Amino acid sequence: MNRRTLAAMVVIAVMSIGFFQGQTTDAQPKDSPIVGSWRRLSGESGVGVTNLYTFSADGTMMSTDRDGVTWLGAWEADGEDTIAFTLEAVNADGTGMGQSLRFAIGPNSDEIAFGPDTLQRITPES
Repeated sequence: MNRRTLAAMVVIAVMSIGFFQGQTTDAQPKDSPIVGSWRRLSGESGVGVTNLYTFSADGTMMSTDRDGVTWLGAWEADGEDTIAFTLEAVNADGTGMGQSLRFAIGPNSDEIAFGPDTLQRITPES
């Protein structure tokens, strides 16, 4: 490979890095109160935890339900105090399933009303 070809490849690589780094969105501020891990407590007596959720600052999220199904998805701020997210999973038989939800969040809450359920922030034990 000659120097000219190598130099062109380096320039393209550097430009690509800058381009892809610029593809982020401000829809999910890094300091959003939803960023972190949460347990979903059922409003039904005796059911307990039904899901675990992790909301990342980059707008991605994942969840695991009590049946062991892993859900992957995306979330975004939908107004000042509301978020929306979509999750999808694949069943053992290869069929898919999904859910899209929208709910309100408080500015610094460790518990959020989630329909009849509650999302409770998972925090380090002291």
